[in-house]
Amino acid sequence: MGLMVGERIKILLVLEGGQCAHWLAKALARNENFVVDWSADALLADRRLLLLPQLSCGKAIE
Repeated sequence: MGLMVGERIKILLVLEGGQCAHWLAKALARNENFVVDWSADALLADRRLLLLPQLSCGKAIE
């Protein structure tokens, strides 16, 4: 199943290394179909996911 026209994939990176996360997020964001966010703290990332009920599987945020 592919992406529909205009559909974007939301990615949440949870990485402790700020510089590594920055560069990985930047590389992923080069693809216009990706919306990338990152968190250095897994508990905070989990809370953010819980606050976004519109997500179908709770694996990514914008």
